[in-house]
Amino acid sequence: MQDQKIKPSFCTKRVCLGESLPLETPFTIMADISDVCNFRCSYCFRGMGQKHKYYGKNKLMSEETFRQVVNQAMEFEGRIKRFSLSHQGEPLAHPKFAEFAAFAKERNVAESVEIHTNGSLLNRELCRKIVDSKLDRMIISLQGLNARKYRQVCGVTLDYEEFYANLQYLYQIKKDTLICVKVVDAALEEGEEQLFYEKFAPVADRVYVETVVPLWGEQGESAVHSKTKTNNKFGREHGWQRTCPLMFYTINVLADGTIFPCTNIEPPFVLGNVHQVSLRECWESARRRQFLKAQLEESRGSHPICRTCYIPQNTIMTKDDMTDGFEETILEKMEKQWHL
Repeated sequence: MQDQKIKPSFCTKRVCLGESLPLETPFTIMADISDVCNFRCSYCFRGMGQKHKYYGKNKLMSEETFRQVVNQAMEFEGRIKRFSLSHQGEPLAHPKFAEFAAFAKERNVAESVEIHTNGSLLNRELCRKIVDSKLDRMIISLQGLNARKYRQVCGVTLDYEEFYANLQYLYQIKKDTLICVKVVDAALEEGEEQLFYEKFAPVADRVYVETVVPLWGEQGESAVHSKTKTNNKFGREHGWQRTCPLMFYTINVLADGTIFPCTNIEPPFVLGNVHQVSLRECWESARRRQFLKAQLEESRGSHPICRTCYIPQNTIMTKDDMTDGFEETILEKMEKQWHL
């Protein structure tokens, strides 16, 4: 039973991205309801002195803004595949998180409504609210297997036994919510991988040990400039990606409603704000379309921010996620459909 649960958290039901582009409807909308985080993990930009690059303003999304995002997501021709209530912050830090999740589910905004959380703010009341919200997927990232490791990696004091008991309770009462628990290899001591699986497989639907990849700072820039084969966070090796797949299927909304074309902590540009322009208008805007065109014609080196971004390397889960090799076909379709 334990071995059957050892699998990555991403959805394996995928389409060939290169053959599907351009999209009338984004696959993913990210609504970063909280860009507040209660951790300062040593491998994250917050703990590496990179906070100055982050576009977040340490805010919580208002109910008005969240409803705008959900309602605007419903304006696309097709249905969103994945609607996430998290990005760079901790979604459980938002006091209305469960209500927001319930609203997104009631509106049937996407095939999957989900979050990515450190889980440290869970308690029994919140667990029951999460179950009642009918959240589809919950990815919980661990930072170690004991309180000492959390102090070392995140700089926080955590009652680890209570934390585990809350996860156990959530798993016991949950219904259709898929619970994925993962940990990065850097947060484990030598020989702890099997202990992780033994301890957390009984309280999750999926468990996995991920690999820390150089997303931030000098390590990330060094990896980008080397342009060699790399591993993603699931330990899968693939070649250097000339074009960024993420921007072709994702739109990202910050807590104040600001809209970006990707999820880099230092975004290439702003598309607008949900209080002045709709998500669909931004998605179909000439500025975004010209940005995608430049990516295909000149590679991601055509933009100074994209040039030093490692995220495209980390978003390739399978070969179906790659846009490399499809550039000419995508351009032809874009020019025909968009009259570029």
